[in-house]
Amino acid sequence: MKKDASFHMVLRSRVKKQLKSIAALPEEILFNILLLLPADVLYAVMSPEFDARFLLVGERDIKISDIKCQFPGRVLSSCNGLTLVRDIRFCTTRLYYIANPITNRMMTLPTFPSVPILMCSLAFAASSNTHKVVLRTIENMDNPPSYYGCAILTVSVDKAWRYIKCADILHDDISFLGLVMGKGFLYWGSRDFSISVWMLKDHETGDWVKIPDFNVEVTVREAAKFVSAEHLRSLNDCFIPLCWLDEEKLLFSFIEGSNIYFFYDIKTYATRIFEMERHTRIFNHLNSLTWL
Repeated sequence: MKKDASFHMVLRSRVKKQLKSIAALPEEILFNILLLLPADVLYAVMSPEFDARFLLVGERDIKISDIKCQFPGRVLSSCNGLTLVRDIRFCTTRLYYIANPITNRMMTLPTFPSVPILMCSLAFAASSNTHKVVLRTIENMDNPPSYYGCAILTVSVDKAWRYIKCADILHDDISFLGLVMGKGFLYWGSRDFSISVWMLKDHETGDWVKIPDFNVEVTVREAAKFVSAEHLRSLNDCFIPLCWLDEEKLLFSFIEGSNIYFFYDIKTYATRIFEMERHTRIFNHLNSLTWL
């Protein structure tokens, strides 16, 4: 027994020395290793089955693959390999759940009150290592609406929704132009090709800070060359932001019937245009091995 213990101690010591002497593997190799791991190892949250598209984004290429599944609801948003789904089988209640398409498990969220909802997003808060659901709400359907706000729920923590008033920044334009969540920020496109950015400074008081906009007009016009004229109503009203890729690339989709997608790198101003086999109106689901 003593010899066995001594042998294992020496072996562990040698392994540690070898590991310290090995140079760090390139990110591309590490990424490919992670892709080979079983889904159960990578995912700990729940989800149903559904027909989703995964974008595995590397430094040089984009890989798109389809997964055929079924789910009892409509996908509203996607983040870190998880999806926010609304169960459409119950018309009288607002039943939402967080779904994991790989492990085929789901977790039901607290029921949301009967307040009109304009937009829903699932986000990840790195500071607290939690996922949050953000709903854009409206008190009534007057013209113009009298009040805009947000309802926020921390997944697996909150038992009820928390309201934040933000009528000064969430105006009616973004109802149709999409909303992207990320690192405590809200992003949405405007009708003049600019991307508006607001940061939630204080969750308790609801204070927001405006970040300088950036313009994507050249990118949109270039991508629009690949879209048939029948699918374009007007250039400045035809695209929506979908999600972040690799922390610095913003992915866009055209609204009407086009299968052309493009992303814009906010650091290098580079544009990448690519085509999917078919167009979908729902949010595209991104594999959690890439940053959203």
